[in-house]
Amino acid sequence: MNRAAIRAIRRPIAFGRAIPSSDCAGAFGQIRAGRIATGSWVNALTFNSFAESAAFGPFLLHTFVGSQPMLSYRSVSDGSWSNSIAYNTPQWGGFSGAVQAAAREGTGDGRRFDGTINYRSGMLATALSYTKLADAAFTVVRGATDPAGVPYVIQGQSAVLGSVSYDFKFVQLFGQFNSAKMQPRGLSEISLDTVGLSASVPAGGGRILASLAQTERQQAGVSDRTRTTVTAGYDYILSKRTDLYGVMLHDRASNLSSGTGYAIGVRHHF
Repeated sequence: MNRAAIRAIRRPIAFGRAIPSSDCAGAFGQIRAGRIATGSWVNALTFNSFAESAAFGPFLLHTFVGSQPMLSYRSVSDGSWSNSIAYNTPQWGGFSGAVQAAAREGTGDGRRFDGTINYRSGMLATALSYTKLADAAFTVVRGATDPAGVPYVIQGQSAVLGSVSYDFKFVQLFGQFNSAKMQPRGLSEISLDTVGLSASVPAGGGRILASLAQTERQQAGVSDRTRTTVTAGYDYILSKRTDLYGVMLHDRASNLSSGTGYAIGVRHHF
């Protein structure tokens, strides 16, 4: 629910700007090396009303956070890659892009590639991201909706993330779709398709926030599974650094009882 992250959708994103790295920038764009946030991760948190909140943002819960009722695609890896090299293009008529790669280096992280294309014009923003991991060996505990068995060893995976936002001033709307494939060792491929919809409405010195995500899980020989999460809340801005929030989250997954949680808090940015 970081306002700066929400506002970032209206301007070019400096991928991984806060991540330690070395860089070389000029009219040709920017080249960096080190631990860098992937373009897919930046777009996942930018194109939803709860921004980088993995505790309350349904889309991030479904796609990036581990220990979930259903497998999440990026829980087996990280949104930032160590020892990676990244290139960001200059902006051309609203278009910009980024590519990033990391070698296996004898670990189970595998060979990794991430590419993104972004377009921004006025209040409209869109993005398309692609991520691929190969020759990996991630050990992942099965989710509560998965068939019983030993932990998965994920050898490879890929995902396409499409994102869009439009700010109507009285409401900012966001839409996301992530289609992921995961290949566990010795088992059939797992497909995870996640749809995310959210909105941010300026109101009374703060913002009303609402978001929904739904994931469909498919795997040969296994019954299809579904998870749906809805979050609503209000974020009141006390000052440039401090805000007060209240949030309600409702979660439901196949073969499990649904649950509802509530949270209130004060946050200060240093």
